[in-house]
Amino acid sequence: MLTVDLVNATTPGHRHGKPFAEPHGADLVAAIRGVLPNAQDLDHRLADKLAGHVRRLRGVFEAVERDDVDAAAGEVNALLDQLRPSPFLDKHDGEPWHLHFHGRHDDFADGWAGPCTIALATVLGSDYADPGQREKWFRSMQLLASEVAPRLANLPVKPS
Repeated sequence: MLTVDLVNATTPGHRHGKPFAEPHGADLVAAIRGVLPNAQDLDHRLADKLAGHVRRLRGVFEAVERDDVDAAAGEVNALLDQLRPSPFLDKHDGEPWHLHFHGRHDDFADGWAGPCTIALATVLGSDYADPGQREKWFRSMQLLASEVAPRLANLPVKPS
């Protein structure tokens, strides 16, 4: 799942039972490229900006883990207000029309953070936001990502 993969690759936590430090500089760029294969032209400035958004997305997962869906929804709403992702249909790279969520003038960082935030908003706004439904919530996120992520992976890096 794309949002989870970005959170795990760019924020501190644990991997395989060992502490994992937040990557910086070239390591951060490499971590993002490992998740987003179309990020070949990603520079340090946009990598840092995307990592800032992803740290906030991690906070959404942490709030849900604490059963604080109100805090999770508040952070998602703040990100939606900041990023302003808008739905529009796009047809590119030989694919049929499909739905995208980006702002009109997004750079690479905002262009990826917006759809990731929409994914979390979609799940938080569903029946799966109930603390008793947490396992279903995570499975839904994985399903959403498996349907959305392949389409997002083909987006070109936009010049800044």
